[in-house]
Amino acid sequence: KSVGGDEIRGSKYVMSGNFQGAVLNIESHLSNVTQAIVAAPVGDAVQRADLNSLIAALQAEIVAVPPTRAAEAEALAARLERMTAALAEGDTALVGISGAALERAAAPLADVRPGISVVVGQITAAMRRMLD
Repeated sequence: KSVGGDEIRGSKYVMSGNFQGAVLNIESHLSNVTQAIVAAPVGDAVQRADLNSLIAALQAEIVAVPPTRAAEAEALAARLERMTAALAEGDTALVGISGAALERAAAPLADVRPGISVVVGQITAAMRRMLD
């Protein structure tokens, strides 16, 4: 299918303007993350708010990934959802395992969005602190 001369093989997003501070999702993959953190039985309100802020920063990085790397970005988002679900369940072991998987999923995207690895490291550290 062609739209405006572009061949479309999936979703196409055309955005313009200033999106600074906006929270956007690729295919709404991160829609349940905030809810999971709010429901987490660990950490205090400040820790959960800080974690939500880090996740919003990761969302912004994921949205900025070039369309040619969308599959990798979606895999990263899926790993984050699994990690937040483990946090909501208070499953320390699964948070650790999911954190390692999240960091592995972030590594290939560092060449196009170096901030992804930095934010992922901050997210995994924040979740570990919440579980201590």
